[in-house]
Amino acid sequence: MGYIYIRVIPFPTYQSEGVVKEDCDGNYNIYVNSLLSDEQQKESAIHEIRHIERKHFNREISVEFAEMEAI
Repeated sequence: MGYIYIRVIPFPTYQSEGVVKEDCDGNYNIYVNSLLSDEQQKESAIHEIRHIERKHFNREISVEFAEMEAI
């Protein structure tokens, strides 16, 4: 596993709190919605880190299961 980078950027809406993308170097880039409160941003980053720790990107599991497991 590479590095984890967290970036706080404005999303078009409040609909999504955060996303994580793996780049070609094996690093994970977490994007957190800057429209959220500081506490919500922190919770969103932790949630996305859980996805990385649980290797949700390397397993064939449903989105629903991954989301429940990352809570």
